[in-house]
Amino acid sequence: MSKINLKNGFTLIELLVVISIIGLLSSIVLATINTARVRASDASIIAEAVGIKASAETESDNLGGRFNNTGSELARWSTTGSDGNIINKDGTIFGNKRIREAMAHITATNGGQNGNINMNAEGTGYAIVFPAKTPGKYICIDSSGVSKAYVLVSYGPYPTYPPKSVCDPKSGTCPTPFLPPFQNTEILSDEHDVTCN
Repeated sequence: MSKINLKNGFTLIELLVVISIIGLLSSIVLATINTARVRASDASIIAEAVGIKASAETESDNLGGRFNNTGSELARWSTTGSDGNIINKDGTIFGNKRIREAMAHITATNGGQNGNINMNAEGTGYAIVFPAKTPGKYICIDSSGVSKAYVLVSYGPYPTYPPKSVCDPKSGTCPTPFLPPFQNTEILSDEHDVTCN
C-alpha cells in the first residue's frame, strides 16, 4: 500500500496570515494615495488662485486700472451667489469669465466650500480667501500680489463648532469645524481688509 500525502495545500492559519498582511499593506497604500489626492487638490487650488491674480491684473486694465468700477464696496461677499452660481458682477474683475471659471473650479475642487471676497469701493484693492481641501487650510490672494496659505488654529470670536443641537447625542461628537466668516482672523482683520495679513 502507498501512503497518501495530505499536506498538499496551505493551512487555514497560513492563509489568514497572508490575507491579513495583504490587507494591512493595502490600507497603508490607500491612506498614502488619499493624502496625495488632498495635496494635489490643494496644489490645483493654489494654481487657480495664481491664475485669478494674473487675470485680475489684466481685467483691471480693461476697467481703467481698477478692480471695481461700481463705486460700492463688495465686503463679505461669498464667491457664489444665492443661486449657487459663481458671482458675475459687471464693472468688477468678476465680470471676467476666466476668473469666474477659476473660482468655480476651486469651489468644485475643495468640496463645494465657499470663499470670501473683500473689495473696496475705490476699486484699488481686493482680497479673496478660499478654503483648501485640507481641513483648516485656506488660500488668500490680494491685489498687492500676495498669495498665502494659512492653517487656522483659532477662528477668533466665531465659534469653532456648530451648536450642540447638531452633535451626536450618543457619542458626544460634533461635526468638524464649520467654515466661519474669514473676518477677525489671522487672514482678514475685518470686512474692509483687502490684504492677506
